[in-house]
Amino acid sequence: MDLSFELVGPAEPRAREEIDHLPEELEDFPTLVMVCCGILEGAGYEFRISGFGSSDWNFDVGYDMSTLIEGIPDLVDGMNKAGSAEVDLYSQGVERTLEFRLNGREVLISCASRTSWRPDPPSITMDYGILQRMFADLAKDFSRAVLEQAPELADFEPLNHWRTGDIGYSA
Repeated sequence: MDLSFELVGPAEPRAREEIDHLPEELEDFPTLVMVCCGILEGAGYEFRISGFGSSDWNFDVGYDMSTLIEGIPDLVDGMNKAGSAEVDLYSQGVERTLEFRLNGREVLISCASRTSWRPDPPSITMDYGILQRMFADLAKDFSRAVLEQAPELADFEPLNHWRTGDIGYSA
């Protein structure tokens, strides 16, 4: 089973809540992502992720998804510079590490679990272009959802850039 994920908007649009106080540390990317994910969860967004023998990883938007979103810049940088990268999905109960290794136009993705859950199979191969598009689409969908639900946060880097679908992959 290939790795797949998507951010799904609410079936019924909810009124946007005003943000009364923004944390001072929003220049810190992980904090920005966690704040945005909390807002999207409150607005009714869902995140679906599957792969490695499991059709549903039971990710919530408020915290679990933030671990994947905050890993996107390092993933892109590692793939561009070294052809490899890791994303640590560290949230309690998930506790998995995805390792990506480029081999030509394919990527070997390995999943290591720090819980009783075991990936089956522990490694999969995907077309690199498909993987790039999946992460670019996730980043674009995330940044556009933030623009819709919390426009006061949408102009922070890299969210403002992600709306174009360009997350910085080298050609």
